Amino acid sequence: FSKSEIGMNLIVTDVRFIAPFRQIYQISLNAKLTEGNNYDKLQSLGNYSIPEDDNSRTKSINVIYILLGL
Repeated sequence: FSKSEIGMNLIVTDVRFIAPFRQIYQISLNAKLTEGNNYDKLQSLGNYSIPEDDNSRTKSINVIYILLGL
């Protein structure tokens, strides 16, 4: 998933394989800045490597929540 909403204020962009044979994704995590009604600005929260399994989407989202302490 290249651009998926996470919760209310988070968005995941730029998901890519960095080690296909190990099944590891690198995820760029951004936070939407809410200046007035402008939700288009993104603030990078960093890149994370996340091991994948059959439930890759759910697992990735769960790991992101853990990384953010949500």
